[in-house]
Amino acid sequence: MVANPIEIRQKLGRVVSEMRKSRGISQQQICDYTGLSQKYLSDLENGKRNIGLDTVVCLANYFNISVGDFFLEVEHYEI
Repeated sequence: MVANPIEIRQKLGRVVSEMRKSRGISQQQICDYTGLSQKYLSDLENGKRNIGLDTVVCLANYFNISVGDFFLEVEHYEI
């Protein structure tokens, strides 16, 4: 199977958004913890930005999941 970068970016953003909302967390709370700007996080959640490995690690740590589990969430997310 060939990976589509745009689809993966959209899935990743939706996973971050849903994980955040399901825990009742604001974007600002994540930004305060990770050092990300709110604009970047918003664009990320909307599939408009690429994500670096450092950011993946920060988000996985914030949500208290492994990086592997984070990527599994993305892989299994249905658009």
